[in-house]
Amino acid sequence: RFSPSGLQFDPLDPADIKFNFLETDDDLDDDGAITPADSTFTSMLAIWKRENANEPWFKQTSILSTELHEIEAEITGFTEYIIAW
Repeated sequence: RFSPSGLQFDPLDPADIKFNFLETDDDLDDDGAITPADSTFTSMLAIWKRENANEPWFKQTSILSTELHEIEAEITGFTEYIIAW
C-alpha cells in the first residue's frame, strides 16, 4: 500500500514500480515440490492493483524477468499493489 492514497501521476509520464521476488519460495503452489506447474505460475505473474479494500483487483500490464526475479509496471497513482497470477 502506497501513500498518500489517491496521489496521481501524469498519465503521459507515469511512474515505474518494480518488485523483486528473489526471496520467494519457488514452490508457488505449495505442494511440497518444485514442478513444471510452478514454472507455469511464475510465467503468469503480474502486478495487480486495487483502489480500496472492498473493490476488486485489476491486472496491470507488467514486464516479468524470471531470470532476475523482478516484475515491473508503469503506474499512474498511489494505491495498493500485489504480485499474483
